[in-house]
Amino acid sequence: MVGALIERAVTELNRVSSPPRKHPMTTTAQVTKDPICGMTVDAKTALSADRDGKTSYFCSEQCRNTFLSKPDGMKAKDKNGGCCG
Repeated sequence: MVGALIERAVTELNRVSSPPRKHPMTTTAQVTKDPICGMTVDAKTALSADRDGKTSYFCSEQCRNTFLSKPDGMKAKDKNGGCCG
């Protein structure tokens, strides 16, 4: 009887103290900057466009459209006057 109680206590202690398992849907953000406004975006969820074999990521459709309408080498807007405020 006492042996069974000790065994259950040890089993419970092992369950509680084991490291947490990662949720299968857990993902890590791939952080990059929008080339138009400079905002930080997650490349896994952001809008994107390809130019000269390089993929760029955007915070909004407006920044993506601006990028696509401008020539190569366009610099990001001043952060104080960018598309996002």
